[in-house]
Formats: sequence, C-alpha cells, structure tokens
Amino acid sequence: MESARLLCLGLNHCQASVDVREHFRCSLDAMADVRRRAEVESEISHLRAIRELALLSTCNRFELYATIDPELTINAGEALLRQLLAEASGVTDSVDAPFYRYVDV
Repeated sequence: MESARLLCLGLNHCQASVDVREHFRCSLDAMADVRRRAEVESEISHLRAIRELALLSTCNRFELYATIDPELTINAGEALLRQLLAEASGVTDSVDAPFYRYVDV
C-alpha cells in the first residue's frame, strides 16, 4: 500500500501582501471543523482525502501542511487544500492567491 503524500501550501511576504495573507487567517480548529463536516455533508465529502493537518501562521507567512490520500495527484491535493482554506476562512477567491507548494518535504 502506498503511503500518504505530504503537501505544504503557503503564502509569505515575498509572494503576497499583508492584506492577502490576512484573508487566510483562520485557526486549525476552523479547518478541523470543516474536515469533520466533510464526514457527514455530501457536498464537501471529497475533503475526507485530507488525512492530517498542521498550520504554521506568523506575521510573515502562512503555511498549511497536510497528508493526502496517495491516490490523489498533487494538483488535486492542492485544490482540496485551497477549498478547505476557502471553507474555513470564508475567502472564496483562494484559487487566485499566489500560494507556493512543497511536496513530500
């Protein structure tokens, strides 16, 4: 059995202004709540493919680390993380944010 993939999605002061970074300010609890809702709500049930989450948030950067199901492509995993952020932070335009991505870091 293939192991889960580790994916990091982030914003920092080099790629995004303070205003953009502050849009995504949300707690790990808020993301965990969305993930729990995915267990019972069919419209976001695909978020179950996100297995574990860790959040690093400072004044200069915001990084979300997640393990995702190995069946997903990295691009699909990134899309799930962006949707999770949108659900947890209320920011609907997360698709356009200048995130950087690290894989299996």
